[in-house]
Amino acid sequence: MDKLDGESRPQDDYLASKLDQLIIQTREKQAVTLSEINWLGKSITVKNEKVRAFLLSHKEIEKVEKPSVTKIENILFECRDCLQLLRDTNSEKTALYCYLVVIRHQLTCDRNLALIEGLENNSELIRLYEVIISSLSEIKSVPLAQYFNAEEIEVLLKQMDAKILAYKAFRCYYIGKAGKLHWKQSVALLHKASQYSTECADNDFLEEDIKKQVQELKGRADGEKFTLYANSLMEGGDKPTDPKDRTKPLTEKLDVYNEDANIATGNVALARFPPPFNPISCKPLFFDLALNHIDLPSVEAEMTASKAGGITGFVKGLWGWKK
Repeated sequence: MDKLDGESRPQDDYLASKLDQLIIQTREKQAVTLSEINWLGKSITVKNEKVRAFLLSHKEIEKVEKPSVTKIENILFECRDCLQLLRDTNSEKTALYCYLVVIRHQLTCDRNLALIEGLENNSELIRLYEVIISSLSEIKSVPLAQYFNAEEIEVLLKQMDAKILAYKAFRCYYIGKAGKLHWKQSVALLHKASQYSTECADNDFLEEDIKKQVQELKGRADGEKFTLYANSLMEGGDKPTDPKDRTKPLTEKLDVYNEDANIATGNVALARFPPPFNPISCKPLFFDLALNHIDLPSVEAEMTASKAGGITGFVKGLWGWKK
């Protein structure tokens, strides 16, 4: 059996190589007839045979519903080679060059979307969505107004804005789920992802399949947002749970939600008894004690004079009004 398998593998490789050569020859024959393309309301002349072959390959891969990552990367490498070829011939300021730049960014987005389908790591997903948003933003910066129809360009830019908004929703969602953030930050990011999803639902420039994905994302974001918020209440909000809090009376933890079966039975402390002592300001006893040690002057002479002269004499003697 192993011998038969060993004999069949060279035959399969030989047939595969022949099939690839046949495909290349077919594309070269078709490329001869491809002299121009129409994009954004303008016809673009294509003279280079390598660029023609690439455009045919790109049309073929567009017809595939879910192309593999390998196929997309092969087409992407061909696109980069064509761009380098145009740069070598000083054809950078042409409509064809702008068209190929846009295709390159779109292929980058398609490759990352294909990679996302097989990933579960939130950090990797965040990075891929960042690249997608960056590629779509680069498409907006391509100088299309010099070569193409203004109305067609406006539609394309609105489509890019709609996609950027959708993928921002995905990015916020996975950042909120990264697990390295405070629960409040995670709730804020999930809420922002839900807001982006709501805006995408009313956007007429967004494709229907992306709208469906974004609406599913909104449901997950809302659900996980409320779950995080509920868990934070169960755990005591910002404060970490402490076993000592269970021994505190209810009057000292009125602002903390605590699930305790003893509360319903009444077997729980309402307040501390006796209440703790509170410090108060003391009476200044120092001055009262000092008064007992003060020798006051004798007033017997004044009292005798008052008896002799009445009240008038006493006052005069007291204030020194004697004559």
